[in-house]
Amino acid sequence: METEFELSTVTYAELQERAMTGWAYFDQEHDGWWQEVPVDLLDLQVSDLCVLGLLYGTFDIGLAKHGLSKGASIPLGLFTRSGTNGKPLPDYEEQYRALTLIWGEEIITRQSA
Repeated sequence: METEFELSTVTYAELQERAMTGWAYFDQEHDGWWQEVPVDLLDLQVSDLCVLGLLYGTFDIGLAKHGLSKGASIPLGLFTRSGTNGKPLPDYEEQYRALTLIWGEEIITRQSA
């Protein structure tokens, strides 16, 4: 279910595609990951409440566990850049809101199956 987001540097469909790549990655690398993520706590903008944070304690610990860089986590729908060349992106907080909703909906679907 797409909700209204004020996205200007990326589309909702692009964020969905990134998240789908992330789900496939976790399906391969962390069997049953979705069972360990309390969706009511999920917030991709908060280090210890994002998917990696809820699975491993913090975003950075999760990156290290999987040998990922922040840049490598972007196409997995786990992270978004806050800006470029010292200037903030106008929609980075909206991107995190959208990613949280997208991941949350998939987790709820899997937990309900």
